[in-house]
Amino acid sequence: LGVKLASGDSTYANFDPDTEIGTGSTDLLVGAYHLGKLTQDSSWNYYVRGLLDQPVTHKDIYRPGYEVLGVAGVYYHGWTSESGVRLVPLAQMTVAVRGHDGGTMGHPEDTGYTRLIAAPGLELSYDRFRLYAEVGFSVHDNVSGNQLVARRMFKLSASYSF
Repeated sequence: LGVKLASGDSTYANFDPDTEIGTGSTDLLVGAYHLGKLTQDSSWNYYVRGLLDQPVTHKDIYRPGYEVLGVAGVYYHGWTSESGVRLVPLAQMTVAVRGHDGGTMGHPEDTGYTRLIAAPGLELSYDRFRLYAEVGFSVHDNVSGNQLVARRMFKLSASYSF
């Protein structure tokens, strides 16, 4: 449960409000997740998570659409080498639904979508270091109006635990 504050700049002249750094809205965020075992030995596991982003206050000229995100995935507990390097493969499906924007600058006819994305990934870890990579492939896109959508999405993150 959380709140997204209207902290990003949303006042650039001659820019569509949907492409600015900030939306000018305050949003309520509600999310949940669950982890579970697929096998008794915990070598195969699953996860599901969901998030609702609902704008609650906004400018008169622009109200961003709500967004619902659902993710389901499976992962193998991984292989660990004698030196302690661990490799974990995973696969996930993401459903994203975004409502139409509103307000005089909202362009509802060119906003809103439903997308289904398949994403295989790998996590490599050693001691306190973790490297995660994923490639998302668009399986289904249903966008309103004239919108650009990525057919592939790449994610790479590196982290260190203190």
